[in-house]
Amino acid sequence: MANSLVIKSANFNSQPVWFKAINTVWRNTYSLGTEIKIDKDRLIKAARKNTGFNDLGKDFWDEPLERLIYSLNNEARLHPVGRFISHKRIENLLSVRLQAEHYFKKYPEILGQPLYPAMVIIGLQRTGTTKLHRMLASDPENRALLSWEALNPAPMKGEIK
Repeated sequence: MANSLVIKSANFNSQPVWFKAINTVWRNTYSLGTEIKIDKDRLIKAARKNTGFNDLGKDFWDEPLERLIYSLNNEARLHPVGRFISHKRIENLLSVRLQAEHYFKKYPEILGQPLYPAMVIIGLQRTGTTKLHRMLASDPENRALLSWEALNPAPMKGEIK
């Protein structure tokens, strides 16, 4: 009997039955108008409604956003839940951008704050990046970015007077 290595590939298309059912039912109701449209103007309008702010600042973000939306709509082959999640995530990011611009204008001294040297950890999954991050974060000389700060770096509406 020869030594052999058998590599089983994961089936990344396999989903739990309940998840497939949700996507199937949702997809079958598209004719009723339930399809999530990932549209830049709709996303910006929703973010403005959520925050009550209008100014997104300089438009350096405009072309990358258009490319992302194009990719999501034409290349990603998202199922309905994936479209919903992507739509909500972009809407949230635009809301954070609106909040940040509001606070930059209201408190211009924010932009004058000193920036300390940053360490950025980049690596593939399962290569020890999380352990390295936790080790560096445990050093009192370092200040680690908290997950909620990464997701929403601007204060929530009403937190700052």
